[in-house]
Amino acid sequence: MPKYLTAETEEMRQQRITLENKMSARLAQLLNQQKLDKLRQEIAQKMQVGEFLAAALLLNKQSDAHLKEFKEDFKKEIVGKIEQRVTHSLKTNELLNLADKLLKEYINDFPGSLQTKIGKIKIERLQKNLNERIDELLYEAAITHRNIEQLQKYLQEAPLKTMAKEISAYKAFLNRTEPSTLLHGLKLKLTQIHWEQVQDNNNTVIVHLNGKQVIYNNKVNAREHSSTTINETSLAFTAKPSDQIIVTIKVVNEDIFFDDDYGHAVVVKSISELAGGDYRLTLRSDKGVKTGIAFIEIEGYPTEPPLPQWRR
Repeated sequence: MPKYLTAETEEMRQQRITLENKMSARLAQLLNQQKLDKLRQEIAQKMQVGEFLAAALLLNKQSDAHLKEFKEDFKKEIVGKIEQRVTHSLKTNELLNLADKLLKEYINDFPGSLQTKIGKIKIERLQKNLNERIDELLYEAAITHRNIEQLQKYLQEAPLKTMAKEISAYKAFLNRTEPSTLLHGLKLKLTQIHWEQVQDNNNTVIVHLNGKQVIYNNKVNAREHSSTTINETSLAFTAKPSDQIIVTIKVVNEDIFFDDDYGHAVVVKSISELAGGDYRLTLRSDKGVKTGIAFIEIEGYPTEPPLPQWRR
């Protein structure tokens, strides 16, 4: 004969409800723990590959009270992680732009709740050091290549622009001496002659520019192994920096019966090549004997401004 189930009493019902609530709470706790573990894992992965901002934004979205301690640890750890990467970049001069990005993200984009006062101070110090390094490297590239592209890159990208005045002056010089630019008021100048194996007075020095006589001086005294300052110039002329010119120099001692040959030289160079200061021409007699060195320059050519060492 079948036995009938006993009807649930109030006490039994309360016990069942209590047990179900405990089981539901435990299940919710397990599910929440799994969610937190997954969140921690995602944040750890982002930290591992240097996606610090993404990790911070992900963590900031979470309002779970159980993450309070985790967030505190994150605030302390993140600054060290950034500092480690930036310090490595400063030592190796590699990935400097990425390091700059990490620093700027912390200051400008990180949730305030995940920043600390000490962290901000450290990041600002690192940013200062990084700015100096980037500025210096861009300047070094500019003075190494000395072209418009690198000069402009410094003026546009250098974070501090401590050498902007010097770079701007050099850029202006390059623009003025661009190969096709017409330069007015140029003069060929014979500055001095250093003598070797010549000892005579009232020598005649004749200089031709492109076949035309432009300097004549018949009162030049020569002393062996010494220099005679001349500083005579041609009339002004116009030319482009890329124009080739022919300069000939001849030194003789004129006599009634014959002239003593004290050397001659010829050079074919562009205006820009002769404009970089005293250009040396070796004087030799018809017999090939070295008699001296003549120094010439192009007067009126734009002066190349200095590019000194980088400074803070």
